[in-house]
Amino acid sequence: MAFLFGVLAALAACTSDSATFGQYFQGRTLHVSVVSLEQVPELRYSTIDPNQVVRQWSLSPSTPGNELVLARLKVENHTAVSAIINIDRSAAELRDFSNSSYRPLTVSQTVWQDFRGESEALVRMDLGQCFDGTRALIDPGTTVRWQSEAEMDQYVAFGDAAVGVGPGGRAELAPGTSLSHTFSQPGNYSYVCGGGTPPEFPAEVRVAPGEEPDDAAVRSVQFLEGSFELLRGHGLDGYMVFEVPAGTEFRDLRWRAGDSVTIRF
Repeated sequence: MAFLFGVLAALAACTSDSATFGQYFQGRTLHVSVVSLEQVPELRYSTIDPNQVVRQWSLSPSTPGNELVLARLKVENHTAVSAIINIDRSAAELRDFSNSSYRPLTVSQTVWQDFRGESEALVRMDLGQCFDGTRALIDPGTTVRWQSEAEMDQYVAFGDAAVGVGPGGRAELAPGTSLSHTFSQPGNYSYVCGGGTPPEFPAEVRVAPGEEPDDAAVRSVQFLEGSFELLRGHGLDGYMVFEVPAGTEFRDLRWRAGDSVTIRF
């Protein structure tokens, strides 16, 4: 996934400031600029697919006491005829004044589909794989429904046998059928989706405690993630997300995708 298009809600954002924000720093091939750094407790955004289906998403720190840093970057090629850039976890590095370094999150693998505020969360299954709603974030009391869209038998199997979808936490789905379960207790519930033959595909339900924050500022967002070919005179403008201890102050950002550029704050 190269870009995730949508609307971002940055909750209680704290914006860092530096005289170098917006300035371009040149490597051998690329010009790179850090436009802004924002420290937020949670990111929320929405996407619209080609069928006009709107999905809500949420990204939160994995560890208590941490926060997310939303870094807006511009990367441009004014030198080479063509530049190939692979933006992954090794593409950039934020460093603090203690020389600790932080790599960007792989958003497509860590984001949750946000069903909070809804009575039901739909997980679609085909060929033994849960391909929609794979990481579902819900409120206590929400019902998750697994819908089979395959012409074959499929199953879901929870690691916690106490999840009452079937004997031992496992339930079979015949072609075209569905299965529902209501989650009442906060927590993370890991499971696998499968068909007649391996492999199995991991999935997860997170039941969030408490109420969803509502003091959100909304704007458009694009995440930088994936592989790009930048022709001369073209560039990228988007966001990378880092997880750091709350209140961290940063010394510099090192860009390593397709070039080597250090931007000191």
